[in-house]
Amino acid sequence: MVKFLLLSLLLSFSFASNQVDLKINPDIKKYLTKEEILYIKNKKIITASNEFDYEPMDFNVEGIAIGYSIDLLNILAKSLDLQVEYVTRPWTKLLKDFKNGELDLMHTIYKNSKREEVFKFSFPYLVGENAFIVRKTNKDTITFSDLKNKKIGVSKGWLEENLANKYKDIKKLYFKNLEEKLNALSLGKIDAIISDKNIARYYIKKYGFRNIKVANDIIEENDEHLDKYYFATLKKNSILISILNKAYLNTNIEDIENLQKKWFGNGIIGKSIFNFQEQKYLDQKALIKMCLFPNFIPLSGIENNQP
Repeated sequence: MVKFLLLSLLLSFSFASNQVDLKINPDIKKYLTKEEILYIKNKKIITASNEFDYEPMDFNVEGIAIGYSIDLLNILAKSLDLQVEYVTRPWTKLLKDFKNGELDLMHTIYKNSKREEVFKFSFPYLVGENAFIVRKTNKDTITFSDLKNKKIGVSKGWLEENLANKYKDIKKLYFKNLEEKLNALSLGKIDAIISDKNIARYYIKKYGFRNIKVANDIIEENDEHLDKYYFATLKKNSILISILNKAYLNTNIEDIENLQKKWFGNGIIGKSIFNFQEQKYLDQKALIKMCLFPNFIPLSGIENNQP
């Protein structure tokens, strides 16, 4: 009799546990598949990357992960009733561990064709504008040709390294992070660096680099997409990207704008969402043709021969 009661209690507890509703934002939940909801229910906690010092996107202060990407991921995770466990390591170690399946998610990551072979990328969640960063004594507009026989600061494993490798007559000097590169640039040890200009302005203002300026945008037509930030998983875990995409697309735009203002001020708000190639296409296209339904009011229609 006692065994029977214990068995009944265990079965009841198990049934009750399986019936607990996830606290997923209903505006997001309605777009999730049964498989995605089951993934969230079983997963509960995802592991995500965290760098030590990539301000203001992704860094760590006294053991706490902070930054724009961290705040955004926390908002998405909360709306999905998921918890995030951040793993803090240098970028190259994070990439290595991620490829070995030790992390569920990378963020603040650029996309290129080589990475797309093994990674599944989300929709971009922030558009950057990469530029040359130089001393104020330099001219405002420079090209890679201007850097011939000069020194450029790069970091191992960053896509700027791949970009600089295309120019054999430019000498690369390696640094651990952006702050080290800016210090070297300020002291005249190197001649230029490449950086997202919003991030560079953040560092210049915060750390008082008065002799450094953001020059012109870098225009490179290749597969090194140094213009957008993504979430990424291994392809075998692509369901997580599908879930995050749905959460991001259904996140209140005011929450996104508030994050951007918090970390970048008002400068980033209203910037073009198009990268160089996309903007170039639109500039050359001039006229875009589209179809419409003539009697599908209020969504589309024709009145007085005008759409």
